[in-house]
Amino acid sequence: MTQILHKNLNAGRFTAVVALDLQKAFDKVDKSIVLSKIAKLGINVAWFKSYILDRDQVVKIKDDFSVHKKTLLGVSQGSILGPLLFSIFINDLHTMIKHSTLILFADDNNSLISGFVLGVALVRHNLQNDLDAISNWMAENYMKLHATETELLLFGTKSMLKKLEGFNVTVDGACITPKPFIKCLGMLIDSNLTWRQQINNLSKKVNYSLKCLYPLGQLLDREKLKILCESLCLSHLHYMTIVWEFAKKKYLKPANKCLKTAGNLF
Repeated sequence: MTQILHKNLNAGRFTAVVALDLQKAFDKVDKSIVLSKIAKLGINVAWFKSYILDRDQVVKIKDDFSVHKKTLLGVSQGSILGPLLFSIFINDLHTMIKHSTLILFADDNNSLISGFVLGVALVRHNLQNDLDAISNWMAENYMKLHATETELLLFGTKSMLKKLEGFNVTVDGACITPKPFIKCLGMLIDSNLTWRQQINNLSKKVNYSLKCLYPLGQLLDREKLKILCESLCLSHLHYMTIVWEFAKKKYLKPANKCLKTAGNLF
């Protein structure tokens, strides 16, 4: 996505990004529809039928079990096949849109469209048509967009964004106005791509974990402390660094401070 945003900016175009939020995405997958889509891919569905159909759910509290209930909808969350089955289910969504670029990653989906500021009316019109088409696809496949959680981000220079005031779209009757940043795959992307919110957010998480680890410095040996630090702190700092590590130095200061603090543990 960031490559598309930079490419449009270099061409003098702004980009509108709509982060689509699906209501109970994995839980509402229609099993017969996903099986038919698997068959259309030329895959033998016999094995998938045995995996998807005739599944029960039950609740256990100590030694007591609830009554078994058939699961009529949904794919298993937390499983290896769950995201794959959902991706197959939603893979034909792009056939419904004519103007936008659709980026799909399981249930984390974004619609992008770009244009020149002078043609903002046409850009908004085309984006709205695509969002309406997406809503129609959702209805046909027994899914629904979570309108209040669907977010809009306008990306461009400060001068571009000033001229885009009043830009909005509607999703299932709800008006969606631009946000200063949106969340995509755990990353906070802002309208100027400074990564300031992302770095500040992860730095707060890491600082909290470091404060919890400091008292353990006198109790654990270096190797155990290193394992805890890497799993609880550095894992956050390492996530998607290839994307945000080129932010301006002033925005990187909180992350660099976290690294110094982590180094002081040893």
